[in-house]
Amino acid sequence: MRTRVYELEPRAPYSLHLTFTGTEPAFPTVYDGRCLWRVVKTSEGLVPARVEQVGPRDEPLLRVEFFSREGEEEALDALCRFLCIRDDLGSAYSRLGREERLRAMLPYVMGMMPWTAFRPFEGLIDAILFQQISLRAAFSIIRRFVEGLGRPIRIGHRVLYAFPGPEDIVRAGRESLRSLGLSRNKAIYVLGLAEAVLESLDVEELESKPADEAVEVLMGLKGVGRWTAEIFLATGLKKWEVVPADDLGVRRAFRQLLGVEDTAAIRAVASGWGRDAWPIAYYMLVWCERKERLVGALEEARRANSF
Repeated sequence: MRTRVYELEPRAPYSLHLTFTGTEPAFPTVYDGRCLWRVVKTSEGLVPARVEQVGPRDEPLLRVEFFSREGEEEALDALCRFLCIRDDLGSAYSRLGREERLRAMLPYVMGMMPWTAFRPFEGLIDAILFQQISLRAAFSIIRRFVEGLGRPIRIGHRVLYAFPGPEDIVRAGRESLRSLGLSRNKAIYVLGLAEAVLESLDVEELESKPADEAVEVLMGLKGVGRWTAEIFLATGLKKWEVVPADDLGVRRAFRQLLGVEDTAAIRAVASGWGRDAWPIAYYMLVWCERKERLVGALEEARRANSF
């Protein structure tokens, strides 16, 4: 199998390990503790990829290996977007440093990239599957969904999967979706979204719309409420000015760290953060729910001199 290797220099600070220690990626993206594995669907074909960080957090360098050359430049752009290679979080870090109640988390989240979906369509499907269940349960269903409908590709001893396209979902039908663990309603919602995309809906175009307009369009889809729309805008379209204020985890984090829990109050606070809103809210969420994991990751990295 022909391979090609690229080296990327993300904006410092940057930590691949910290990013996927904060929250593990949703399947079919796989992080094994050292390398990130992913099949990237391009206009020319499927490109399996492996990403490894070989430079420390303050002088980051990523090694990207492609196991196919079918659209590798397109695949590289997709990986850069997903991994937030070009995103500058300096302003968010400055805000955290100025806020006494948030300052303690700063050393542990610097270099952690905000939760981001690999592609917009995938992000909206995942947001629907995340509805009203735990993250662990959602990850399990997403894995079954992808393994059931996605194309497998073997790289050595490892089997990777491509995320299903709308045509794969429509071809499968409602009963097949149910057999993969989706509830009756979620099977209807996912199938309806796939049909809408095949007909005329371009979810990527929503990135150019103001957040309120994009939310309105999304809530016109069956099964998409405000929470689903906002989590998708933040993670799927990288509209980082949006914070899903109805999310229970976000509300707990704002209550614990800033003393506010009402959704209107959360929106008011976040509105003053501009495009730093989602990164800061995400850091707060991860800090409150996975503090020990973050502390452990930093201590481990320091012992290994990888930070």
